[in-house]
Amino acid sequence: MKQRCSNPNIRGAHRYSGRGITVCTEWVDSFEKFRDWAMRHGYVEGKELDRIDNDFGYSPDNCRRVAKLENLDNRSKYLPLDFEDGSMSTRVIGSQLFPGE
Repeated sequence: MKQRCSNPNIRGAHRYSGRGITVCTEWVDSFEKFRDWAMRHGYVEGKELDRIDNDFGYSPDNCRRVAKLENLDNRSKYLPLDFEDGSMSTRVIGSQLFPGE
């Protein structure tokens, strides 16, 4: 998370540091504060850290823990796919490809 937001030389930097996505000072300065927040907000092995609004950075007010398929729905590079009978989200497609996750 910190590397994504501070290192312009990493792969995918255009989606994080290049867009001005940052990590709040509280979490940058203290892993313990991030860990404590994560434990209070549903940390479970296998769940991912997700930004609720992809236009804002990593902070207690904009983050949550979610399952991988739910996280896919919130990624800016994945758009809903349109079909003749309507659109389908990445999560719906993923749940059909990977049932039980």
